[in-house]
Amino acid sequence: MDVIATCAAYAAMPSASWITGGVLAGVLVLNATGGRYRDPVEPALLDELPGLVGRVLVVSAIGMAAGDLVGRPLRVTAVVMFLGVACGGRLVGYVALRRLRRARQGRPTMIVGIGPAGRHVAVAMLDHPECGREPVGWIDDESTTPTELAMLPLRGRSLPWLGDLSQLPTLMASHPDWDIVVADTSADDRAVAEALQRCDRCSGEIYVLPRLHPLHGDAAMHTVSSLPLVRLRRAAHRSPAWRLKRCVDVVVAVVALVLLSPVLALCALCVYLEGGPGVIFRQVRVGLDGHRFEILKFRSLTPTTAEESAQQWSIQGDPRLGPVGRVLRTLSLDELPQLWNVLRGDMSLVGPRPERPYFVQQFSSQYPHYAARHRVPAGLTGFAQVNGLRGDTDIAERAWFDNAYITRWSLWTDVKILLRTAVGFVTRGDR
Repeated sequence: MDVIATCAAYAAMPSASWITGGVLAGVLVLNATGGRYRDPVEPALLDELPGLVGRVLVVSAIGMAAGDLVGRPLRVTAVVMFLGVACGGRLVGYVALRRLRRARQGRPTMIVGIGPAGRHVAVAMLDHPECGREPVGWIDDESTTPTELAMLPLRGRSLPWLGDLSQLPTLMASHPDWDIVVADTSADDRAVAEALQRCDRCSGEIYVLPRLHPLHGDAAMHTVSSLPLVRLRRAAHRSPAWRLKRCVDVVVAVVALVLLSPVLALCALCVYLEGGPGVIFRQVRVGLDGHRFEILKFRSLTPTTAEESAQQWSIQGDPRLGPVGRVLRTLSLDELPQLWNVLRGDMSLVGPRPERPYFVQQFSSQYPHYAARHRVPAGLTGFAQVNGLRGDTDIAERAWFDNAYITRWSLWTDVKILLRTAVGFVTRGDR
């Protein structure tokens, strides 16, 4: 409807300028980046109207300033027509959507939490089919017997117990389009977070009922009846900006390889003069979704065996480390060949640093949230590294920072990390 409103408003202005068209297109961009075109839980024009008008006014103010500069004034009539068509279209569309939802089954939705709040959510969904969500069963640890869980009556229906929290990722892998609502589960918050992280590849939405939901009054929340639901941010790799991240990786890697080619050549020559042939050191690392790849580095020393290469944690202070190797490692110049890994698609410029399979297996068994780092490609630098967590530092804390990066990812986050990496390289502040 917004696209129709944009075309109608622009076509109605015989002398409409490109400024007017740009303003209207800008509203579409803001709506899209603000998640306004995602499947609403309770579609209502009055709830959306303040935000829509606000975005139109913000973009219009920018358009008026730009129009005055180039002598192409913004057509206010076009903006008013856009709002009229967009609001009218939403009113008709939302009425039709609610009727359609009442006439057909909604999106299958699993409810995590068998307590009173979980039952309240299930009843609200059954009472309000216009929300477009249909509860299909419970997920929770066995606080009571499975038979009792399966027979809880809800508006004349009994929803089955689908399994405990550890089975949630498996269930979502079998039904990737199902939604999830997290209510008052008996499991601890960390276990819930780790289970939900393993559902990142699924296309369904994840909602959380706040623990103190009677006190939540945020108008931006979704509601079912009177219950507020927080829609969790989409996984990074599911956002449109993630495709742009790969384009940035390729462009920056190509430019960096060209500009740094003299430095690369000098490093290669020094390594050759110190240790002979075999300038590039190759080592197997674990990247996206646990896939293995060969990482490239300038050789700083030659391991005596393949087992030493795979299992020795650090070579810092190793007597075999020569002057060239020590300088390369101190200045992180030994990492420069990994720009080729970025160009090849094994890695990204920013992401969790890749580790060797031997240590990945160890750390995954010791720290349950460690494996979640592999939801995105490994990086040349990362959030943990710019916060001083590199080398022989706490693994649990590094994994925590890496997962926080994935959860909060944006292109601007990558820019900040790259800038902090550059500053740290110059000032050595990351030490």
